[in-house]
Amino acid sequence: MRPHGGQVNRTCGEETQAGVTASARGNARGVSWAWQLGAACRGLPSSIFYPADDERGNRRRRRELRAKRICAECPVITDCLRHAINWPETQGIWGATTARERASRISNGNSRR
Repeated sequence: MRPHGGQVNRTCGEETQAGVTASARGNARGVSWAWQLGAACRGLPSSIFYPADDERGNRRRRRELRAKRICAECPVITDCLRHAINWPETQGIWGATTARERASRISNGNSRR
């Protein structure tokens, strides 16, 4: 389940709105998704947080910076980053980090924000 919708034609939270409500108490892995309800990305196009297959260079960096600015103002940024590291999320911007940045944190043993 992705709070960012996972598809370019979706908005953040669209895919998970019902799922979050239904699973806010936790799922089979004991993970609570309730934090997603307060995410700044809810209702925004997932294309802000996930790259197109052909996205490279400056275009990609601009999109990542835009997403990170949204994350910087988000009240659940810490929960989002924790989720992305613990799950682990291998794509997209989560908790103001790219997949590469999260992988680096994990390999360096620094999973805290």
